[in-house]
Amino acid sequence: MHNKLTESWKRVKLSEVGKILTGNTPSTKCIEYYNSNDVMFIKPNDLKENTFNKISYSKAYISLSGAEKVRRVPSGSVLVTCIGIIGKVALVENEACFNQQINAIIPDKCIIDGKFLGYAILRYNYLLKAAANAPLIPIINKSQFSNIEIMIPSVKVQKKIVKILEKAEEALGKRREANRLLDEYLKSVFVGMCSEESNDIKLVNHVVKSIDAGWSVGGEERAICNDEIAVLKISAVTKGTFDASKYKVISKDVKIKKHLSCKRGDILFSRANTRELVGASCIVYKDYDNLILPDKLWRITIDESLMTREFFLYSINTNKVRKEISKLSTGTSGSMLNISMAKFKNIELNVMSFKKQEIFSEIYLKIQTIKENTMLNEIKLSNLFNSLMKDAFNGKLKF
Repeated sequence: MHNKLTESWKRVKLSEVGKILTGNTPSTKCIEYYNSNDVMFIKPNDLKENTFNKISYSKAYISLSGAEKVRRVPSGSVLVTCIGIIGKVALVENEACFNQQINAIIPDKCIIDGKFLGYAILRYNYLLKAAANAPLIPIINKSQFSNIEIMIPSVKVQKKIVKILEKAEEALGKRREANRLLDEYLKSVFVGMCSEESNDIKLVNHVVKSIDAGWSVGGEERAICNDEIAVLKISAVTKGTFDASKYKVISKDVKIKKHLSCKRGDILFSRANTRELVGASCIVYKDYDNLILPDKLWRITIDESLMTREFFLYSINTNKVRKEISKLSTGTSGSMLNISMAKFKNIELNVMSFKKQEIFSEIYLKIQTIKENTMLNEIKLSNLFNSLMKDAFNGKLKF
């Protein structure tokens, strides 16, 4: 882990670089604690995975009287999720409180730069995940968290490393912002076209030819060989674009009972997922004969004399329909919900004229082409950032 570092680097425990606090929540029974937005109250869903978050505002706030009842950290503190999704990391840019799923480190500025600490935890968050001790709901307690070891150089060198990483991250952020603006433009086109005329209401059942579920089977997470078959993971569709790298390779000894492979033009739909992600969907733009669907993914075939596939996909991803999907989904566990095929087929869609659907599809496909090109650049920038991170924590960066 820490080989090839110069002698100026030293090994320290997280407990040695700052004060560690575990969050808590003010009583929800006391209205006074929640009647004004005085202090940020951070929860795990404020933090994104696989990035160093900088948080200046939050989804939830508490009052000053509420903040007095819980642990509070100053601006520049580092937050790390330690229950559920382990290792999401953020720097707070304002004073903040946080719930019990999060540990905070108030950095000792004489020992460590707060941003360097955040990048270090991001780089080595696999150490936190390895320390998590529960198979169903991963958790790392405060004692385990405090004993995690990292390597640090002088504060002067830390600041130089942070400067380089921030520049690379800024370039990556600009690419992601470009994609976000394209998504906003497409949304405005969709809303504008829908508002230009009175639209029909159709049930999903009226515009689909068929909905087919895949087959549940285990597999090995590794690269697939030419003569092998792999089953997709539900994460292949959760970002709204098809990710053909999310799969598990099926052993050749397993007899495949249902070979529902991915074909060009297929709409894939996640019938089971978390509340936020149930109903995630995408279009497949090429054939993948060696990738088959699991039972948690549906293949939806549209009657293209009634609706274009791009219009259907966008319609089922509007906020209104996604909320309806979430509302209709059921499950005994809050972590994984399921929508039945019958309930999905009875969801109502706002349908514009077929001519307008075709115009929308043309715009949609043009935007997807642009996004694919920017995605290639994003991947290059992401690889560059990861390479810089690796070099930074191996002591190889040149200043």
